[in-house]
Amino acid sequence: MSRIQQLLSYALGAAISTLVTTSPAVAGQSDINLFAGGGSVAPNIMIVLDSSGSMGNPPSGGGGSKKSIAITALTNLITSVNPLISGTTYTENARFGLFTFRSQGGHLAQSITPGNTQAVLNAIATHATTSVGTPVGASTLDVGRYFAAGEAWGTLAPWGKDASEPAVTNPFDYTCRDTFAVIISDGIPNKDIIADTGFWATIGDSDGDAGAGENGVENAASVGTANVEWSDDITKAMFDRDFNSTLDGNQNVISHVIGFDINGTNLQRMADNGGGQYKTATSSAALVTALKELTEASFDELASYSTAVVPTSRTAFGSSFYNAYFEPADGDAFWEGHIEAYDISPAGDVLDAAGNPAIDSGTNEFFDPPNPHWDAG
Repeated sequence: MSRIQQLLSYALGAAISTLVTTSPAVAGQSDINLFAGGGSVAPNIMIVLDSSGSMGNPPSGGGGSKKSIAITALTNLITSVNPLISGTTYTENARFGLFTFRSQGGHLAQSITPGNTQAVLNAIATHATTSVGTPVGASTLDVGRYFAAGEAWGTLAPWGKDASEPAVTNPFDYTCRDTFAVIISDGIPNKDIIADTGFWATIGDSDGDAGAGENGVENAASVGTANVEWSDDITKAMFDRDFNSTLDGNQNVISHVIGFDINGTNLQRMADNGGGQYKTATSSAALVTALKELTEASFDELASYSTAVVPTSRTAFGSSFYNAYFEPADGDAFWEGHIEAYDISPAGDVLDAAGNPAIDSGTNEFFDPPNPHWDAG
């Protein structure tokens, strides 16, 4: 289990109790804070929440409406990851945003911006369900267009094409800031129409399956046809695209998907093609667990060790590199802390006690087990 997995297990385990009992629960705020104290850049997490009329019904596992369950689960998730400091000010371990469904597309309820946690919570609490069908593909396309704001994405209509799309700041501001979409849907495509005339030339059949085993053939003529399952092509295009060419590396979007009271093959394909994970949930507790697991996955790239700290001074044996982290222990309030010392080569590589690379160039994570010069833990 990774360190962030342990942290979220502590912090979000209480959320399950909140949903399945009437007793209040307090998330483990200090747990998240200890990890965040390492200085990792907070990831972007755009929640895409099904707001179709069927969300007003209870799930097969019982409880209240799917809408009310989702509101409670998402509120617990966000306030566990971003604990309240005071008033409406929250710690920012992740930057959240919210899309809901609208007719033939997605509605930006809250953009990803610094310090917006309270605004996201308000948007989740007040969002309305409407009889717009289940435009999974069209809404995901709008999410992608939002992330492309400021740069043309082929021949797709740019974000801000009409008054329903307010001006936004591209959330891809740092090379090291990972970006995710967490898509929650309780149905297969319904009234789902891709109307953008630039769709085929820009995205089209990006996974190359021609719609085999899906609801209709995928070709230029089928763009604009209701319920052709383009959603997996869109998540693949979002995973492959560089959304900010001014930064080094590929600034892409990883898509995680939750089938809420449904197990849809199109939803599975969306996650697979989007580089993410697919979960299903049929109850309040299962939705909390699914959200926890997907949030863990979103933090995994940041969490092999907390962000390493490079001192401003030099030691007698040359350039030094220090890595500090806490190691949670189940059931123990006292966590073992570590400060590990490494060398930095003239070429800028982090070296262990044997003079070998300490960080795997393929994953950008420390090799396990580590081999520092010393560990003050």
